[in-house]
Amino acid sequence: MAKRGWVKTLATELDAWVADGVISREQGERIRARYGGQAEYNRLSSSILILGAILVGLGIILFITSNWQALGQIAKVGLIAAAIVAFNAVGYRWRERPGASPRVGEAFLLLGAIVYGAGIWLVAQIFQFPYNHADSVLAWIVGILPVVWLMRTWSVLVLASFLAPVWLIVLMADPSHQGIFSYLFLSNPTTSAFYRYLPLAALVGAFAYRERNWTALTMTLLGLAIWLGRFGWVHLESQGLPELSAQLQISALFATYGLALYALGMAHRDEAMGRFAQVYRILALVFLFVGNFSLTFAHHHTGAVGNITFTPVSLLAYAGLAGSAWGVNRWLGALRAGSSNEPTLLLMMIACQFIGMHLAPAGSILVSIWFNLLLIGELLAFLYLSYRLRDEKLFRLALYGFAFEILGRYFDTFWTLLPRSFSFLVGGAVLIAGGIIMERKRKALFHQPPEARS
Repeated sequence: MAKRGWVKTLATELDAWVADGVISREQGERIRARYGGQAEYNRLSSSILILGAILVGLGIILFITSNWQALGQIAKVGLIAAAIVAFNAVGYRWRERPGASPRVGEAFLLLGAIVYGAGIWLVAQIFQFPYNHADSVLAWIVGILPVVWLMRTWSVLVLASFLAPVWLIVLMADPSHQGIFSYLFLSNPTTSAFYRYLPLAALVGAFAYRERNWTALTMTLLGLAIWLGRFGWVHLESQGLPELSAQLQISALFATYGLALYALGMAHRDEAMGRFAQVYRILALVFLFVGNFSLTFAHHHTGAVGNITFTPVSLLAYAGLAGSAWGVNRWLGALRAGSSNEPTLLLMMIACQFIGMHLAPAGSILVSIWFNLLLIGELLAFLYLSYRLRDEKLFRLALYGFAFEILGRYFDTFWTLLPRSFSFLVGGAVLIAGGIIMERKRKALFHQPPEARS
């Protein structure tokens, strides 16, 4: 059975084979139809089974709750435990025994994980335990990770990777929960409990690597971004910094995170980890844009200049920039693919980001000019790199970022100078025309023969 990633790689190579005359166009289409249809069928069947498992799980939960009052406490707990054991046992049977059907087994294992999570709240309700929601989510994660470890189930891994940042968000949203009984002995979310997310993210990330699951990796990296935002807020809130100084540090933190992700992506260029490399590149662009775009508006910081201030946030940003630079140099000689200019461009971004962190004394106007130029330069660099790396998704995302930056500057400049209806009309027309031009350029770049790319 062909894997989806292999089928996508084959589809890319078929275009090159046809362009080089290795095979005819008719042969290429026949190969594409043979394996492309199989990939679509596999994806459809898996989606149907997973959706079915979720609907069955919801049906069971609704059925139990509708008859809840008629059952005794022991019967309720026994019913929950029996459902969890039964679904995991059936999932194991379909996955591991002779005549196995892994997709069916996957659906039942996911169903067992969902019922286990619902059972946590139901048991607390049965015995009237005072509880906090953050601990319940964490108990859900802790309970299903052994299933991921033993059964190597990708769907339960994705569920755990989704629940981990949910736990962090719930923990941050309920700072008063320390007075409520805690099953796992958590405390104030601004101190020790908040840092417990890091080993949890490391564990889920390790499982994502073991299973080569890019969805779980993406969720883990997004969760770490949420953690960074909370880290910056907690440490800057007590500093009393001027607005511009504080935002420079928060923006530097996210931009540094993006640069570090790209440096990590450079270490994932082998065939087995190619999808991870793309995840790192895409998220790198997203966090660079998020980190720098807010500083392109000069009038938001008028009268709030401030000085260079060293805080845990800035120290973490320094460490991230230094680590990114070290990683680029470390993997420079080991690159087996990509543009020869890739390390140079990334090191230039790191240097410019370092300079931007220290521009608060220069005033908001210079900060705005610097970060507008920096953001445009980074987007152009990503357009170039994605073209050389033949990464169409990254190329398209960089185009969207470029269009968004132009749109932001347009409305920032003309919102108060022109009638608003005229501003929208002109802005919309410019975007439509620009979109058409960029789409034509993208097609021309990514559908030309491979030798024309070098």
